[in-house]
Order: sequence, then structure tokens, then C-alpha cells
Amino acid sequence: MDKKCFVCDSLLTSENDSLEHIFLFRLGDTHPVKGIVCKHCNNWLGGVVDFDFVKTFKGLYKTVSGKSEAVSMTTEQGERFSVPIKNEQIENKPILSQSPFKFMDESNFSGHFYDSTDAETSMKKQTNRNPDKNINYNITKETSIPTFYINPKIDKVNFTLEILKIQAEYLRSINYDVNTLGEFIFKYANVNKNLPNPFEPFEKLLIYIFNSFIQPGFNYIPKDTDIIPGVSKAKVVRLKEIDWMFISLFGKVNMIIPIITSHF
Repeated sequence: MDKKCFVCDSLLTSENDSLEHIFLFRLGDTHPVKGIVCKHCNNWLGGVVDFDFVKTFKGLYKTVSGKSEAVSMTTEQGERFSVPIKNEQIENKPILSQSPFKFMDESNFSGHFYDSTDAETSMKKQTNRNPDKNINYNITKETSIPTFYINPKIDKVNFTLEILKIQAEYLRSINYDVNTLGEFIFKYANVNKNLPNPFEPFEKLLIYIFNSFIQPGFNYIPKDTDIIPGVSKAKVVRLKEIDWMFISLFGKVNMIIPIITSHF
């Protein structure tokens, strides 16, 4: 059976069919599929939807990527640190403050660091950047070790677009016969992609979907479903005679949402 691009409806051929990472290559998806989207539309979606989504969740993904990563994290006081992490464990490497200095005037400044090693490293950098200045410093106080957090700032419109895109692509990949709302929205936006914001007519609807269907389904994990850090997956789940879709993004962002059709 001939397959068409779910965005522009062009017939997919060996020349224009694209290897699509449904859960995004830059967030760890290593199993691309074909027969879903053409190369042109894949590139377009990467720019208008995927880019901002990856930017939001890249730090969280790094905590489970399986590699040694330097992850930007915050403390309860809002201070930012570069934290060495592998498989959700802080490694025995220096934790470095990011933009630690607070300048009080041209001659005096203070800084807040993770430990004395961080302070010494930061001060050496500051001295090297200002070789013509005589910089004197001393450590005046040590406090308890902080707790680090990653709190991605979610844009409801972009998040909902990405989830609708994942839903449309995944259901196509398993030959689930339904016309999803995501397909309808991306078709419209593709036709009007020369507009400053082709998704603008759907923004209120997308925020409504996030508030009413996506957010309530956060952290719901169906029975007999293994969640593996760093691994993304999806499946159709039957609940109360209705088909739902479970999505796990690299094992850290888990949700269940209804299959939202174009007749929504």
C-alpha cells in the first residue's frame, strides 16, 4: 500500500521518504522509522516544533543519557551550577557555579560557590580574564551542601504540538487507522507556513488540550509497563472502552492522553 506524508500528503518514495525519530534523536531516540513524513516536512517540523522542545528538555535528558554530562541545575535559592551527572548520579568531579559573581561597585564583588575548589577555580578564571588588575579574595563562609533541581519551563503550545506530533507519527507507524488532530493542525500550518505564526489560530485550543488532557495525565503509568531511564516508548492502552495513548519520553516525562481525532 502506498504511503503518504502525514503533513503534506505527498506520496512517499525512495527519494523523499525520511528517516523519522518519533521521540527525537537529540533526546535519545535511536530507532528511526520510515513511511511517515517526507524529508521536506521533517526538516520543517524540526525547526518549528522540535527545536524548542529539545531546548526545553535537553538538560533533563542529559541526566539519563548514559553519558557523563555537565548539566545546568538550580538550587532552592535559584543559583545555577554545572553539575557532573551520569545515570542520575552526581559524579565525583568538580561542581562549578555559573555566573556566581555579584558586583557591588567597580572595585568590590561577592560570589557564591559550591565549595572551596569551585571558588578557587572561578577566581583563577577571573584573575586570568583581568591580568591588569590586582584581585584579592578570601572565603568568608561555608554552608551546607545544596540540593540541585531541574525544572524545565514548559511552553504549553510547543509542548502540546510536540505531543500531538508524536501521537500522529506513532499511530501511523503501527497502522492505527485514525485521522488525528495533530495531522489536521500540521497540514493547515504547512499550507500557511509563510505566515509569521502558522499555529496562531490553534493556540487557545492547544492550551486547552494541555490543561484538560495532557497535564492531568502526567505521571500515569499503566500496569505492566516498564519505565527505563533514557528510553522513550509509546503504546495504545484500552481504558473504560476508550483507546488512550501512553507516552514515556526518555523515562522521565510520562503521561497518558486520549487519542485526539480531527473531529475533536
